[in-house]
Amino acid sequence: MRDIEALLGVSRECVLDNLCRQAGRARISPGLKAYRSVQIDELWSFGGRRKKGEYWLLYAYCPETHGVLAYRCGGRSAETVGELLKKLEEVDIGEYCTDH
Repeated sequence: MRDIEALLGVSRECVLDNLCRQAGRARISPGLKAYRSVQIDELWSFGGRRKKGEYWLLYAYCPETHGVLAYRCGGRSAETVGELLKKLEEVDIGEYCTDH
């Protein structure tokens, strides 16, 4: 994101706002009906001044296929995780892995 910010000469907040807005239009869906293991992870950054808040992108990733199965932009909360997991309800997943 910092490279995009520098290359285009725009603020990081502008880059993040556009990424989150465009992410709402993107459609990602699992390619398989079942996965042995799926990792849940997140990316974050501050937008503008720190007091404006954090931007979070949570995603489900399969290391075997190197594919992102689903994502959700939002706060770092149980609600956002629940919305991410809801996108995976139709998929048989053996185990979820996280970093805590």
